[in-house]
Amino acid sequence: MAKSAIQSQLTAEARDSLTIHKFIYHIIEPKKADSTVSLLTEVVLTETQRQFFQEIILQSAKGTRLKFIDPDNSPFVRECKRIIATPEDFIDASGQLVMQFAAAHDKRMTDGVVIVALVSMLVGGTAQYFISLLKVDYARVMEQTRDVLEPTKVTLREITDSLSENKADIQKRALVDVQGLFSWDVIAVERSKSGQLVDTDGAVGVHFKQFLSVMLMHNDSTYTKNTVAAIHAWSKKEPDLDPVEVKAKTVSYLDANDGQVVSIDSIKDIVCASSSDAIQQRLSTSFTNFMDEKELNGVNFVARKGSITQSERKTKIRTNNGVEVIWFGSKEDAKISETRANGKTTITIVADELTYEN
Repeated sequence: MAKSAIQSQLTAEARDSLTIHKFIYHIIEPKKADSTVSLLTEVVLTETQRQFFQEIILQSAKGTRLKFIDPDNSPFVRECKRIIATPEDFIDASGQLVMQFAAAHDKRMTDGVVIVALVSMLVGGTAQYFISLLKVDYARVMEQTRDVLEPTKVTLREITDSLSENKADIQKRALVDVQGLFSWDVIAVERSKSGQLVDTDGAVGVHFKQFLSVMLMHNDSTYTKNTVAAIHAWSKKEPDLDPVEVKAKTVSYLDANDGQVVSIDSIKDIVCASSSDAIQQRLSTSFTNFMDEKELNGVNFVARKGSITQSERKTKIRTNNGVEVIWFGSKEDAKISETRANGKTTITIVADELTYEN
């Protein structure tokens, strides 16, 4: 099977060509005493159901990009490669993957099924194969039965092991490339993680990462997001700094240099600047030590303005009287000032107009 040049993203051609070749799921019930996994041998899909799962698999491409830690010694990688090399082993290999999944998670995992699929997409005009994994939680549904003699009477029966076609019930998703076609090895998504966590270490839970044998793939997007988060966290530890202003300066610098190579050192010079040489030196040393801990010190990357979410850009404060103030950027840009006297903080907001939204 010929390889295409390494790419970073799935093209429209690839997404539109996605085809499911093999599909199975195995039942996982972590709280059962006798056996956590019940292996199946066949799952028959209608065309509508096939289309539904193809859509879900494609959504995995919008997740967090990850790299295998040690692919040569990973049982997960071994079974994925076995499926692609010998599709006739699909049922057995899929069962091995689901048992690995169960072993990597604990009793808090909800009952449901783990779906394994062999799919293909056109990459550089050639059909290439990938493994898709989906953890789908059971949905509680009520089945109603009308009384034959009295149709106005209904009996309800709860079905606790029903699979829902609600996309919100997809707990975990992963698209796996074990052929080195892309710069990433796995793209993963977890339902419980918010969108702003994409491409960060918090985007995929510890158990799921352990099962996949992966670590975060550092790219320009992750470096941009991690830089904002790390510098903001550092500034909160420094009494000589205003964390709101430090974050605003960092975001402003990355915005201004969107698409350009920037360095952690260049941002350090901006956020550590002080009229006092002693304070500036202390902040510079503190900054360097903190970035060493975060493995960001000395890093160069291309600033990606679009990777910084609105949630990461905004500042929100709440008073003990229940008043909230939200703004973006620096206090100066938002025309907000604070003064502290006699144990009380006075917040002044200057505006040309006021709009009452409710």
